[in-house]
Amino acid sequence: MLRMSIVWFLAVALGLLAGCAGSREAAKTGAEENSGAKVSDYMHEKAKQSFINGSLYEMKGDNAQAILEYQDALSYEKNAAIYYALSRNYTRLGKNSLAIEAAKAAVQMDPDNVDYRSTLAASYMAAYETDTAAQEFEEIIKRDSSNIDAWYNLARLYQPRKPLQALDLYEQITARFGPEWEVLLQTAELANKLRQFNKAADALNQMTEIDPGNQALLHTLAQTYVRAENYDRALAVLSELHESNPNDLDVLAEEAGIHLLRKEYKQASQEFD
Repeated sequence: MLRMSIVWFLAVALGLLAGCAGSREAAKTGAEENSGAKVSDYMHEKAKQSFINGSLYEMKGDNAQAILEYQDALSYEKNAAIYYALSRNYTRLGKNSLAIEAAKAAVQMDPDNVDYRSTLAASYMAAYETDTAAQEFEEIIKRDSSNIDAWYNLARLYQPRKPLQALDLYEQITARFGPEWEVLLQTAELANKLRQFNKAADALNQMTEIDPGNQALLHTLAQTYVRAENYDRALAVLSELHESNPNDLDVLAEEAGIHLLRKEYKQASQEFD
């Protein structure tokens, strides 16, 4: 299993390296002299060998040694895949500023590669440069609108500073990708803080469809309907809870409280009795 993992990792790594090398070769002119070609091929092979060595060290968890090998590879050939690997290992060692610089170099060489931009965004987040990280996630979404992780990370970055924009992003995520528990949870919590109780209730209702037997969730949904002054829906949820657990006095008390809010004193009295 370990051998297969190593083979797979190297295949992916060399695929990235070969892709960048291919573009390098395509840029050559047909008039290039044989001696120059031999030097270029020699440098590429040296870079590739150091890159392989770095990948093997990375597989073993020896990030410091992997960095040395990747730096050696860059001394032979400037390549986006090598910068990408270098940034990844700097991050693991907590060298955030160096990780950012390496990831920026990878992105500059291949601006449309979302993996490189994701690594750069993660490096900015690790360094608490949230505004710049958000810009990178926005760029990823422009290039790949199906990248749900970029949407979610952008919403999380917006949440403390731009809550209305964050809420809009969470709703867009649900509309695009379907209901996801964590996204709906963040939507409900944020909508409650913004006193948009109908939106919070809608998110909680979708969560009950994912986990219909969750009694605590149903309680929260009923309470949110009350805040939204949607008393009919609140009573319907509480009635469902009462049927599943007739001895739960809290449910009866909440039903009575709703009847009081609606000035339905007779029903409230019956519930309290």
